[in-house]
Amino acid sequence: MKGPFNRGLRERRSETGDSVTGVLTVTYVNVKFQKFEHERVQKEEEKTSVVARRKEMLKSQTLMPDLGDRFIVIPLQNVLSIEISPPPHKIPLNAIKVIKVLQGK
Repeated sequence: MKGPFNRGLRERRSETGDSVTGVLTVTYVNVKFQKFEHERVQKEEEKTSVVARRKEMLKSQTLMPDLGDRFIVIPLQNVLSIEISPPPHKIPLNAIKVIKVLQGK
């Protein structure tokens, strides 16, 4: 089931049916949000790439989307939450598998 954050954006799929793009939704502390369509990392690259990117993001305290024609630097102190859909194939060890949301968005 797709939530309200994914309206209007569709993920593209490869010939094997795997999603090749995803949606990154950044909600800011002022409750405004931005959506970015991103290219998903392939499974074999994902183990090192996603972990390295996450570590670098936490170290620098910034999220940096590359839009091709411009580069945005978003300080994490301005971010309330980050939603990634569909989720990566390999999720962090501290992630909690949630079956369904009982209350809230």
